[in-house]
Amino acid sequence: MSILSFVPDHGYVYAGIGSRGRYETHEKGTFRDGVLEYIDQASGETTRIRIGPFTDRKIIPFMVHTSKNGTDWELAESFNYTRIK
Repeated sequence: MSILSFVPDHGYVYAGIGSRGRYETHEKGTFRDGVLEYIDQASGETTRIRIGPFTDRKIIPFMVHTSKNGTDWELAESFNYTRIK
């Protein structure tokens, strides 16, 4: 489950709970060209989460890229959130 929001004085915030119950928060988000992007760095690995572009009200693309110690980005996960109502 993902929650996308804008918090004054913090900017764009992504909070997610994965299928294993893992909770993540990425507070340093940017919004450019219809895409929300969050960067997280831990243990030599950089994770980039991209959500969008927001071109459809029913489908939102979600992509996770990783880079270890400055290597090229690799797609780690990609799926679409689909509105059910």
